[in-house]
Amino acid sequence: MEISRRMFLHLSAGTAASFLMDGVDAQDPKGWPDDPFLKGNFAPVHEEGNWNDLKIVGAIPEELNGLFVRNGPNPQFPPRGPYHWFDGDGMLHGLWLRQGKARYANRYVVTGGLLKERKAGRSLFGGFRSGPPLKNAANTAVVRHHGKLLALWEGGLPHEIDPQTLATIGEYRFGRGLKSAFTAHPKIDPETGELFYIGVHPFGKPFLTYGEVDPKGAVTHTTALEYGRTVLVHDFAVTAKHAILPDLPLYLSMMSGLSYNPNAVARLGILPRKGKGEEIRWVTIENCWMWHVLNAHETEKEIVLTGVRWDHGEKPKATPLHRWEIPLRGGAVRETRLDDTDVEFPRINETRTGREVRYGYAGIAEEDEFTGFLKYDLARGTSERHEFGRGRFGGEPVFVPRPGSTAEDDGWVVGLVYDSAEAKSELLIVAAQDFKGKPVAKVMLPKRVPYGFHGAWAEGIS
Repeated sequence: MEISRRMFLHLSAGTAASFLMDGVDAQDPKGWPDDPFLKGNFAPVHEEGNWNDLKIVGAIPEELNGLFVRNGPNPQFPPRGPYHWFDGDGMLHGLWLRQGKARYANRYVVTGGLLKERKAGRSLFGGFRSGPPLKNAANTAVVRHHGKLLALWEGGLPHEIDPQTLATIGEYRFGRGLKSAFTAHPKIDPETGELFYIGVHPFGKPFLTYGEVDPKGAVTHTTALEYGRTVLVHDFAVTAKHAILPDLPLYLSMMSGLSYNPNAVARLGILPRKGKGEEIRWVTIENCWMWHVLNAHETEKEIVLTGVRWDHGEKPKATPLHRWEIPLRGGAVRETRLDDTDVEFPRINETRTGREVRYGYAGIAEEDEFTGFLKYDLARGTSERHEFGRGRFGGEPVFVPRPGSTAEDDGWVVGLVYDSAEAKSELLIVAAQDFKGKPVAKVMLPKRVPYGFHGAWAEGIS
């Protein structure tokens, strides 16, 4: 069973036709397959550049000074076999905001594999549908830690990025401390400054590595986790004392891709943050899959994990946000559905990572696309919607805290939105405390930005 953005939103083959041709780049189609994930706003853009003094509708808050950067797949060459959305070369789209003004740049993440392909003038690597060899696409996410901006792909090393230009500096190993692949979803403890990561090993033991990095960028702890088989662990969570590591029945094979077993045991591993692999404690949960977690925290009695549960019937389907309450001293896990709206790409105010949060944010997954942002009030059990409007589609919301703020939701929710009627993109800025109100600002981009994955805010880089 293949996993793609289309399955993120439970699209059927019939509905896919609605976006096949809208906004296709004016480029030579020779050699490019007739694939929906290479057309419309999935189609790659091949021009790289810098654009200053962008048009702004509304006003960018004076306190917003920094870099918003988002990663996503953008193949430079036609694939050598069947294409999968996860295969495209990473392209970074950055907006630098300062004193109410904005500039934009886009750059490929220049990996070793892409350099070889540029020399050959064609695609040399396979993918999730066409098989090995694979390259590190560096196309999934971005993180900033110890002054470094890193582009991430969970099957390989991070790539260091120049935060002023988005130019690729090269592979990054945290000195010489990184001995494994590096997750697309590292976690940073806001109190200690430590970074936590996992690394999947698809070809043999240990099948997963868990590691920790100190605030200066040195790897201080690693341990092997013997899952007993090849696994896909896309996301995980940390609390002040533990890491929560899923073992869910989506299996990874370099020959056959991804497959889901609806009859297998699903479980969560609870590991002390400085613990060894043999200290992990497994708890069983109802069979499901989870691409992304919102957050986790713990009390004296339990660990509380929140994330987007996926149900796998005839078609995989994202569901509303769910909560799993895991007793620390034994007992069954309690699972609760928290809302009625299907979502993906959940985020929080990351100055609260690993601690109890009241607010969360996610992309609304309906009408076969991401049609808006959702804000959760987890204390009240309510939610608010910010709709993009007809024919406008987006993706992940990123929360940017107001400098010096003390209220958890004092800040802005930002994300890229595509206008299908105009075939143009923009950066949307929404006040988190006036979530249903009009956007504070729209930064109009000079070119279309293809659909992508995850973004980050880097304060002070402008």
